[in-house]
Amino acid sequence: MKYDAIFIGYGQGAHSLSLKLAGEGWKVTMVEKDANNYDGSCINIGCIPTKVLEHDAQEGRSYADAVERRNQVVENEHITLYTGPASFVDNHRITVETSDETVELTAERIFISTGSEPVFPPIDGLKDTQNVHTSTTLQKQKQLPATLGIIGGGNIGLEFASIYATYGSKVTVFESGEAFVEKEEPEVAEEVKKALEEKSISIFVGTNGETVIAETDSGNQYSFDALLVVTGRKPHTSSLKLMAASRSTIICERRLTGFMPSAMSKARNNLPILQKKTLRLFTTMSQEMARKHWRSGKTCLMPSSLTLPLRGSV
Repeated sequence: MKYDAIFIGYGQGAHSLSLKLAGEGWKVTMVEKDANNYDGSCINIGCIPTKVLEHDAQEGRSYADAVERRNQVVENEHITLYTGPASFVDNHRITVETSDETVELTAERIFISTGSEPVFPPIDGLKDTQNVHTSTTLQKQKQLPATLGIIGGGNIGLEFASIYATYGSKVTVFESGEAFVEKEEPEVAEEVKKALEEKSISIFVGTNGETVIAETDSGNQYSFDALLVVTGRKPHTSSLKLMAASRSTIICERRLTGFMPSAMSKARNNLPILQKKTLRLFTTMSQEMARKHWRSGKTCLMPSSLTLPLRGSV
């Protein structure tokens, strides 16, 4: 099947640009491998559902009721698209493994909008241990853990620490860095620490481990009903078979074109990237394609957020 443009990944930015191009007469299709992730992470597993849990905690709702309401909020109506993992055949062709068949799609331009996936630290047995969670799987659990350990003291880890402590979990945070919230100003870091300590959240900085048992530098060991691992994210591109397009990774230049002339890509780098920035990147792509209102694709300063009850930073 031949198209003018193929979008791999159905996030907010890709959806917006695909509608714009279709409105201009382009023949467009979208490919999303996860039927539960239409419209992207923010709607389904990120900003929106976690804020539902946070709001309901402040309102005094039970954890079980909050999880049920969270699941209702993220339900959406599907649109017509190809559902299944995509992989490259060459610079202009991909295959999609749907539940019924393997489909080959061809396009002059291919947009990669696959987002990111969690990174697990190199701790023996971590991935295979029961009750070890990512931020996606933990928020779907119907039973509140009495004790929750969190490996990673970044934005996601601290937000979950605050939410689950509000529901009544005894929360302990382990951060391998030498400073607490080291990317924030010291005054902000102090306020964040104060907010968490008010909820009786234990925080250990400069901790590392090689086994699934959390052990601090002082030799103390801890066990938990659930363990949340939030130690970073990486581009979700491992299944795309990029070598078929003559590259092993995506490298974008200032014009946001990727490793091949036919592809334009958006993948997360090591900076915070908000939904607004994703939409802006695709707006920039659209303008460049039309050769109107040129705007550099170079990463610029954008606000990042750290969300805790009654406290926040940008």
